[in-house]
Amino acid sequence: MDIGKILISTAIKSAQKAKIDGVLGAAVRAIDVDRLEEEWEGFSPLGGDVIDVTPEVINVSNLDSRVNILISQAKRSALQMPVRQKAASITAHCRGDDKLCLIETIFNWVKGNVHYREEFQEQFISPVFYAEGYDVADCDDYSMLIGSLLLASGVGIEENTPLIFRVTGKNKKSPSHIFPVAPVNGDYVALDATLDQPMGYDLSQQGEIIVKDFYVY
Repeated sequence: MDIGKILISTAIKSAQKAKIDGVLGAAVRAIDVDRLEEEWEGFSPLGGDVIDVTPEVINVSNLDSRVNILISQAKRSALQMPVRQKAASITAHCRGDDKLCLIETIFNWVKGNVHYREEFQEQFISPVFYAEGYDVADCDDYSMLIGSLLLASGVGIEENTPLIFRVTGKNKKSPSHIFPVAPVNGDYVALDATLDQPMGYDLSQQGEIIVKDFYVY
């Protein structure tokens, strides 16, 4: 059994043993474990918490593979105890069905505790590191971190209203940025923590266009 399957087994057994109620336990049960296991078998680098990526210019030909790694890592991390505990602690004041409270609280926590540095590395850093105190991220890492905290809180896990990873750029052939877009109250809200702007603001308001939306489920 690989490390991913061990982590899933441990997380679910822990939730069942503690008889966790509410959104945290529901989120653990709702994530499609079989689907995750299949994805891990297809993405061999996902066994680790620091994923090396090829230092190449991101373009439309390699975009899907890169974003799929981010999505799979966000879903994997949502099942790991440090991320689940962090999500539960920072959203403790929110009702489980108050998606807006959960989303806004997670976004504000990330903005206040993790500092943006533009493309400073050729690695994807696991959200587990950030849950344990690491505090520097680029847009890829922000997307994984916010995505994993949302998933662990039960946001964006439904197939009819999934979490989205949105890629933008100056044109369709030049993807340059990524951020999560979360479902709330029948609509979607942008969560771009790289900007000195409130929740809901994204670079489309500065002329960038949507290159592609990637659905987490």
